[in-house]
Formats: sequence, C-alpha cells, structure tokens
Amino acid sequence: MGRYLRERLMSGTALDRNAIIIGLRDLVAELRNSGEVAGIRLVGGAALALCYFDRGTTQDLDVLHVRPGSDDSVAAAAERVALKHGWDAKWLNFEVTKADAVPTLVRVVEWETIYDEDGIV
Repeated sequence: MGRYLRERLMSGTALDRNAIIIGLRDLVAELRNSGEVAGIRLVGGAALALCYFDRGTTQDLDVLHVRPGSDDSVAAAAERVALKHGWDAKWLNFEVTKADAVPTLVRVVEWETIYDEDGIV
C-alpha cells in the first residue's frame, strides 16, 4: 500500500450521508457569512450518496475546481467546518481536477443542482 493511501486511511474522517449533508449546510453558511459566491461541483461517492443511494461512509468529498468563486475561499470555509466538527481539514478534496477523472463512457457530463441560493450552487 502506498504512503499516500496509508496516510489517508489512518487519518481520514468517516462521513456518512447525514454528515455530508450537515457539512455542506455548514459550508454554505460559512460562505454566506463571508459574502462569497461559489459553484461547487461534487463528484464521486459523496455525489452518489446525495443523489442516488446511501453508499456507507467516505473520507472526503471530491470537488472539481469551484466555478464561479475561488477554491481558496471554499477551502478556507471548509477548514472552519472541519474544525467545528473535529474532521480532517481536507474533508473537501480538490485533488480531482476534471470530470473525466470519473468514467463517463463518452457521454457529456450533466450536472444536477441540489442547492442554489444567494450565489452558492
């Protein structure tokens, strides 16, 4: 097992569907309180858990680069949420860089909006 994977397994936060929802609500509140706008696009297991089925726990939420808005402002807000809940500071993972990091089978990626209010999508 590689060092990166081993570190993630040992230090990760276990987030179930309920924790994901709470974390995202708190993230929206943090962004709103800071006057930020943000288009946050979730991919991977957390997106599946929110939209289709409860898949157990995940250690982080995979997020494509924020558009509109800033990765840095969303990451700072996410760190404040992590501190509040005692989660890993990187529970919001920006290491996924593009939608085709997930198999799309040559189909166009269609985004489903699950929240849209006051410039935070």
